[in-house]
Amino acid sequence: MEEFLKNIITQMVSSPDDVKIVIEESTSTVTVNINVADADCGTIVGKSGATIKSLRDILTVYLRKHNSDTPMRVFIHVNEDSRKV
Repeated sequence: MEEFLKNIITQMVSSPDDVKIVIEESTSTVTVNINVADADCGTIVGKSGATIKSLRDILTVYLRKHNSDTPMRVFIHVNEDSRKV
């Protein structure tokens, strides 16, 4: 899932080398921490959060396809400047 998401995000940002993704999974949730350069944060979030909501929807579909036995909730956090984390 990390590689799948990274492929999508690196195509969206102007600094693909700064993209770092950390995924934490529990029994019913998946938390995705996306670290990007300061200038790319707005691109990932999008106007009124539309882009980040779409990413969450894509991940939800991905998880349903690959983990069909357990319903999962997806949370995405975007952090500016991957060097701070």
